[in-house]
Amino acid sequence: MEDVGLNQGQVFLSQNVLITPKKGDTYKSSRLSALDLQRGLIMCLMAFSHCRDYVSSVPNKNLSWNSPLIEQNISSLDFLQKSLISLVAAGGFYMMMGIGIFLLWQSRIKDGVNPKTIRNYLVCRGFVLVTVQFTVLALFETIAEGQFYLYVGVLFSLGICMMMAAWVMYGVELLKTKSWFGFSKIEYWLPLSLGLIIILFSHGVIWSNHHYNISPDVLQIALLLGGEYHTPMFFIDINFTPFPWFPSVALGLIIGKIVTTKKEKAWAPLCALAFIFLTIWFVIRTANIQGLFFFGDYKTISPNSAPLTWQSYMSISKFPPSLTYFLWSWSINLLGIVWWFKLEQIQPKLFTSFKALKIFGQNALFFFIGHWFIYYGLSIALPYHLTTLTGIITVWLIGLIILLPLCKRWYQFKSQKNKNSLWRMF
Repeated sequence: MEDVGLNQGQVFLSQNVLITPKKGDTYKSSRLSALDLQRGLIMCLMAFSHCRDYVSSVPNKNLSWNSPLIEQNISSLDFLQKSLISLVAAGGFYMMMGIGIFLLWQSRIKDGVNPKTIRNYLVCRGFVLVTVQFTVLALFETIAEGQFYLYVGVLFSLGICMMMAAWVMYGVELLKTKSWFGFSKIEYWLPLSLGLIIILFSHGVIWSNHHYNISPDVLQIALLLGGEYHTPMFFIDINFTPFPWFPSVALGLIIGKIVTTKKEKAWAPLCALAFIFLTIWFVIRTANIQGLFFFGDYKTISPNSAPLTWQSYMSISKFPPSLTYFLWSWSINLLGIVWWFKLEQIQPKLFTSFKALKIFGQNALFFFIGHWFIYYGLSIALPYHLTTLTGIITVWLIGLIILLPLCKRWYQFKSQKNKNSLWRMF
């Protein structure tokens, strides 16, 4: 979740002093700022969703692959939260992690670092994410639930995907040394091929299970579908399975290549790509809802069900992510990145007013860990559940106000550490 593409050439705050990039680094700094701001924005939106879960009634999310296509009794707030947060944030985290991995890889290759060393570093970072999921966050969930609660969440999946991306980039470096790959577009087609294979395989497994009425086995639940397991003593909840999310990281690797190749002109292909994704999403969802075909999402139309509505366009499988989920999330996040980049070019003074988002984006993992404890603590302090949007927004903003100075201090602390330090991984 942290931008692994940050390096010593970027503008950073160290001991409250602004370090200015060298001449010629302007676009590089701008480019990374756009990533930080988009990441910071979706971190804040994610925090709103989790804040609402704790301080108010839990909204009807309907995000699982086996939940109904029909949206019933969904409020306007629930629909907006689902469309602009639940179906956007996670896909953006994975995509921007892929971009950051590509930028870090290229930066260290230019510094003369051995590809095997970079691969091992990224694998280590992935292992750190997995470890945090099953230690710090496992402890938090156990405290919050009042029983042993093993939540297989986003850090587990991000960590595995980071390890996979490290091996993909290492494979790219090896293949580039072969004469028959020397002038190919391997940095594009290798991630693209792997992403498509995973998407098609996931759709094939779920379609086969549904068509032949086969119950998922343990491996499918653990690595693909997810699910819950309850006993009187403990609770296991597998939400973010690793492999279905890798296509978003693969796209991030491709976008990283586009950004480093096109430089200041990169915003145009990214914007075009966003609208292409959005168009394909609309066509597939329309066909799904009309019953023309079911490829693209895992939810099916139930016989004798209530009439479908325009809200059914957003009734998409997030757990595991379907093709339509990816298309929606990718398009919104790409448009966000382009928006931030163009805003800095057109309105630099207005751009600087979003400094808080940049700080959150530069400390995404620290923010992610901290926001659970802060919003749970605030929910305990409340005498009753909140029912008004004004009350929920107030608590959400209080949480962000608490997180902002903590993130600033953390950034100053980790910026003083060696770039290979464990602390920099947070």
